[in-house]
Amino acid sequence: MKFSISFIIPFHNESEYISETLESLESQILNDLNIEIILVDGDSTDNSVDVITAIIKNSKNPNIQYKILSNPDRKTPYGFNLGISNSKANIIGFGGAHTIYSQNLFKSVINTFNNIEANVVGGGFNVIKPDKPGYISLAISFLYDSPLGAGVASYHRKTEPGYVDTVFGGFYERSVFDKVGYFNVALSRCQDYELNVRVRKSGFKIYFDPALNNIQIFKTDLRLLYKRSFNTGFYFPEAWFSNISNLNIRHIVPLLFLIYLISLCIVFMFSNHYTFFLFPLITYLALMILSTFHLMVTKKNIISSLITFPLFFMYHLTYGLGTMFGIFYHMFRKKLNG
Repeated sequence: MKFSISFIIPFHNESEYISETLESLESQILNDLNIEIILVDGDSTDNSVDVITAIIKNSKNPNIQYKILSNPDRKTPYGFNLGISNSKANIIGFGGAHTIYSQNLFKSVINTFNNIEANVVGGGFNVIKPDKPGYISLAISFLYDSPLGAGVASYHRKTEPGYVDTVFGGFYERSVFDKVGYFNVALSRCQDYELNVRVRKSGFKIYFDPALNNIQIFKTDLRLLYKRSFNTGFYFPEAWFSNISNLNIRHIVPLLFLIYLISLCIVFMFSNHYTFFLFPLITYLALMILSTFHLMVTKKNIISSLITFPLFFMYHLTYGLGTMFGIFYHMFRKKLNG
């Protein structure tokens, strides 16, 4: 069978969500397209593999062929690279294990490639769906709906097609990997952004198409949220030190904010002339208030919108703290290896 697209999904302990993901892929309208779906297991300890095996056994879509691979290294970039090495199509896409895809996803991918001069195409999230009910869960899901939350990247809110610096997941021409290489396995986070920096630097074009948007099921656990924000901040310096082109101002803003708050505390302790130093804090609080009111209007949930105020603040702090630790860790490790 000749495949039009190879679609790679790494997973680890996703038994609660993977069935919904695969059901959305099973319902794809494909016509004459043949799709290879490669599921890469990161050494799951739950029954994820059993759930997947049962769905594959009962598959009724003749245009889809499934393959399950084992990733003992567990890390996402290893899973992506393992999938690429075992893929057969000339277009390689990447997905998530708690994502619901539109019925026309793969047809839209082929259509975009046929009509747009691009080497990578992708979409974003048109809906962020919390994994459980509750005001806090809903507030966490709002994180990607505000540029002051985690939704800084344009594809989180972009509605018009156009060229961008990165997309969610993404579908790549195989020739892209032949030239720029695979995902950086040293990065447990931000490996997609780092790859797309190399993609653009090599002259390839990345295109956002809202027709490729999907529904993201967001895990709304506070501990996981702040662990994720710390780890994301922690791993970005690794990408910066490996290639300065990976540095983007939006990724260092939380660190600058944290340094500012520490400096402000020192000024309060040792000086009575701190009025001028309050201006950035006042600006930040004003932006947070505007963000809260914006969410109240657009999401029509006052309580969850109000909760975003302390939620976002802690997200910024943990992200900045992660970046600070990441810089120190990288410098210390480089000195030891020096």
